[in-house]
Formats: sequence, C-alpha cells, structure tokens
Amino acid sequence: MPDLIPEVEKRPLSFVCLGRVSPEKEIEKIIEILNRVRDAHGHDVRLTLIGKLDESDYSQKIEKLIAKNSQWITPAGFLTADAKQNLLAEQQFAIHACRIEVFGIAVAEMASLGCLPVVPKTGGTCEIVESEKLPYESVDQAVEKILKLIENPEQAETFRKHLKTSVHRFGPTAFSSELRQLVGSQIAAPKVAEKKRESRFVK
Repeated sequence: MPDLIPEVEKRPLSFVCLGRVSPEKEIEKIIEILNRVRDAHGHDVRLTLIGKLDESDYSQKIEKLIAKNSQWITPAGFLTADAKQNLLAEQQFAIHACRIEVFGIAVAEMASLGCLPVVPKTGGTCEIVESEKLPYESVDQAVEKILKLIENPEQAETFRKHLKTSVHRFGPTAFSSELRQLVGSQIAAPKVAEKKRESRFVK
C-alpha cells in the first residue's frame, strides 16, 4: 500500500473493484448492486475491474456478465504497480463484496488512493472504513448507501478525505515505526529485568 500521494481529478460516478477473480469475491453481486443503481435510479455509474480473468468457470461467468454490461464495465486485467496506482487514483468509489475477508488489503489500498469504499458488514474490511455509512448487509442496503453517497457529494468527500489519511495506519511507514518500537521494547526488557535484580541484591 503506497504512502500518501497527490490528489488527481476523479472520474465522475466511477467505481473500482480490486482483487482476485474468484468465487468468494462475489463479483456478480457487485455487478448486480451497480446495475440496480443504474437501472432503477438512473445514475450513470461505471465499474473498472482490476484482476486477472483466467480459464476457470468463475472467470468465464464474470466475463459473460461483463460482455452483457460492456457499456459500463471495463475489465482492466492484471496491472503493474504503477498502472494500478494511477488507475485507482482516478476512481471516485471502490466496491467490495467478499464477506469472509480476514482483513482486506485491497480495500485499504483503494482507500489510500482516494477511492471511497463500500464494503460488506462482515469480515475485516468493515474495520478499515471506520463509518457505519459505508458497510452493507444486503444488496438492497448497498444500493441505498451508494445512492446516499452519490446524492450527498460533500459528505462523501469528507469521508473520502478522512479515510485516505487514516488508512495509512496500515501502510509501510506506520508498520516500520511500530516494528521498530516492538523490537526496541524487546531489547530493553532484559535490561530492565536485570536492573531490578541488581536493586534487590543492593538492598
């Protein structure tokens, strides 16, 4: 996950999904949610899928859904680190559907690049977003929450800016700092114990 990068102009109503193309990611649910936002509510949202489509049955299923909705879904495939970061930086929203994610580094990465993520209420991704306005429990609730974000852009922008900064507690700089503190405390612990033993003998 990159450290803070400069802001770039966002593509209006753009959503992105980042991660493996596999059944537990429930990409078909993402497509269903955004289709509802488009068809039932008239918002011209777009979706970019970042992840490799292979020869598996699930990938072929998703490819058929993409072809059926090709006017608004773009399969970006597997991207290099730089290309991925540049594309993510342009997206306004992120969407995730995996309900069994232990943490969800992809969600943290998308948020760090300024994508406001809508995520399932179960799993580790809920801990990343820090707001009850972003997790959902059902397709209906996901549609409802996305509509509120789209129709309240100032509130959405406030969430996005806060999360872009706060999510860096999971980034490399914060990790390195915490690791140094942990190692330092482990090195210091025997010295403290030895001093305590010495003080007992002095008494």
